[in-house]
Amino acid sequence: MVTRVTLDASQPHFVLLASDHDPRVDAFQQALQQQGLRPASLISYCDFITQPERLTHELTRFDQQKIILRIDSPGRDQHAYTAILQQGISPLRAAKRPYQTAYAIQQQIQQKGRMIAPYQFYAGFKGVMQQVKQTVLSLPDLQNVHDVQLMNSPDDILLAFDKYRCQRYLQQHKIPIPELLGSIQSYTELRQKMRQYNMPRVFIKLKHGASAAGVVALESSANKIQIRSTVEYQPKTKALYNTRRLTRSCNENTIIELINALCQMDVYAERWIPKAQIAEHIVDVRIVVIGGKAQHSVLRMSKSPITNLHLLNQRADTTQLQQQMSTSAWQAVLATCEQVAALFPQSLYIALDIAIAVNFNKHVVLEVNAFGDLLKAVLYRGLTPQEAEIQHMLINANLCDI
Repeated sequence: MVTRVTLDASQPHFVLLASDHDPRVDAFQQALQQQGLRPASLISYCDFITQPERLTHELTRFDQQKIILRIDSPGRDQHAYTAILQQGISPLRAAKRPYQTAYAIQQQIQQKGRMIAPYQFYAGFKGVMQQVKQTVLSLPDLQNVHDVQLMNSPDDILLAFDKYRCQRYLQQHKIPIPELLGSIQSYTELRQKMRQYNMPRVFIKLKHGASAAGVVALESSANKIQIRSTVEYQPKTKALYNTRRLTRSCNENTIIELINALCQMDVYAERWIPKAQIAEHIVDVRIVVIGGKAQHSVLRMSKSPITNLHLLNQRADTTQLQQQMSTSAWQAVLATCEQVAALFPQSLYIALDIAIAVNFNKHVVLEVNAFGDLLKAVLYRGLTPQEAEIQHMLINANLCDI
């Protein structure tokens, strides 16, 4: 029997599916406090996986109450990562695909930076998101229980998390993206496609990666090849490791080993787009769209072509970038972001990584991020991204139906 609590019906109750002790959770709870709202109830991924009925309980225990569910990233929670990887075993086994056993996962998870079957993580995460969706759709029709609203849709999250499928989805809707070389099964196939499409510089990316994990920037000429990468290959153990230290190699045998190992993780390749430079730094921009409007933004600055902030690159206000661009060029960037957001109609917010061309005139969408709204100390009209999201939910109560 569900114990139901009566609270002030004018104040919604937020429920978070996230990981304990995660900065995203802290940012959202602080935003609720700033808005004068009660803290959100937190259900960890581990708890939901082992006890999915806890979400049902949390979504139905308040009498005459508006409930808003926010799904956030599992983050760096090792226990959540392990549990989700284990959830991926069954679907991969059914599909007759290679998978890491529960024992192998437990062994590998102890190795700092070890890359463990990203496609298996996605398979497990897909199952978790489908369970969330089914839980919401199957809520008992209790009297005086308000409809549950979602800040972001499980289906949209899964699309954004499948990087290659997402880029093709954008391409189908005429959104500017880097030219795709497609799925890559081996170094030999990669080089053949590079020659076929006259593409001497490419990025190789995980189909189901995050935070620049497993990214390789490869450039070739008639007699030379070079890579810069966020991943290292250990030949003795045939293992891949993510690193914050960008590695560089011109040894083709080493490159072949790395690319072939990475191909076992499900990768695709795309044209390397030369990016604009400011103050001798290569730059791109992260933009958060909330309620269909491009709002918060941050400039990412690097001495290398890989600009992700967790790699200890610099960040700056986008004013520097806007000063280099025409008004129409910058407005075109914002318009593209809002067009992409419209392709995710069941989600209140998304974040996009945008590359600006060296002439500061054109742009392409590098990536859509379902959980990319954690921009520290970045305000738009005096609000953090999380505060703006909460305000929008309060004003537009019926935005995010599942």
